[in-house]
Amino acid sequence: MKTTLVLLIALLGISLIVSWNKKNNLIKIIGVVFLVLLIFKINVSFYNTKLALTAPALTQVNEFISEKSIDVLSLKDTEEFTVILFEYGYYILSNNQNNTLMSDGVKTSGRDKQVYIDGTDTQKTSFVTLIINDADILKKADQVELTFKDGTKVAEKISGKGTIVTYHKISNNEAMPYEKLTIYGNDMAELYEYPNPASQN
Repeated sequence: MKTTLVLLIALLGISLIVSWNKKNNLIKIIGVVFLVLLIFKINVSFYNTKLALTAPALTQVNEFISEKSIDVLSLKDTEEFTVILFEYGYYILSNNQNNTLMSDGVKTSGRDKQVYIDGTDTQKTSFVTLIINDADILKKADQVELTFKDGTKVAEKISGKGTIVTYHKISNNEAMPYEKLTIYGNDMAELYEYPNPASQN
């Protein structure tokens, strides 16, 4: 496919060069416009293909975990990628158009907070990772809830020290970040809130 398109562009270019000395300006203009549009379409097509990422198979994820000796706190699959949360960061795994595994690792430090929060906003699937370091909060925690500017809420059950919350919130073609993160207990009592209202006064 690539070779055919390249040959087509080359032939059009040669035709333009050969006919350039002729007096028909309309043909020149049409030829140049067509050539520019074709090159633009090919670039967009190749760019979109390059970004066509898919989530890896379970065997690939397990092999990656084994190779890196990761002590997994939480794992979450989406259509585009898999997130692996561990004590000192997280990995994003995905397959490119050639079914080759790609990994993007984020390592963080300073996890001395009661709850450590991280994650990333993307145009398709965004996610938040949290690690509960406080023993009392961890013992009582039942679910985490994200609240957005438009009032929408996304909740996820907490099972263990680490949790990953995925969401799809877009505004004006951009990822919409959450405004508040709240951890609730079994009785829906609020255990933790970020940002902390007290620290904003």
